[in-house]
Amino acid sequence: MFLKVRDILRNRESSRKQKSNEDTVNAYCVSAQNIADEETAIFQWLHLKEYQSEVLELSSKGEGQAVSRKSSLHSLNLFLDHGILRVRGRLSRLSLPDFTKHPIILPRKGHITTLTIRDEHWKLYHAGRNHVFPNL
Repeated sequence: MFLKVRDILRNRESSRKQKSNEDTVNAYCVSAQNIADEETAIFQWLHLKEYQSEVLELSSKGEGQAVSRKSSLHSLNLFLDHGILRVRGRLSRLSLPDFTKHPIILPRKGHITTLTIRDEHWKLYHAGRNHVFPNL
């Protein structure tokens, strides 16, 4: 997944810059911030595609409001973080990083979900479910 993001960034950067030697070298440099920004954009797109009504409802209602009872995510305490659906819970009281305390909602089935889980599985040297899911 991240190799595809790198290729997208390369194409974007090379189309923006002129063809000088310095610009060509910089077009192939991908920073951690670029990768994080692209991951955020991918998850924003995924949430708008899969959970459009929930995202629109939370963005219009504001902080601390629940989604409608018709939603399959109604039982979760959701909030929007830069356009990404996250869950609040009891972990919010702990001194952990925000991405650990407030996990991202992923659709049950989908290519991006599969790629995200597979990537974490490979990062953890093919660990099982009990190790992969807490690290997502």
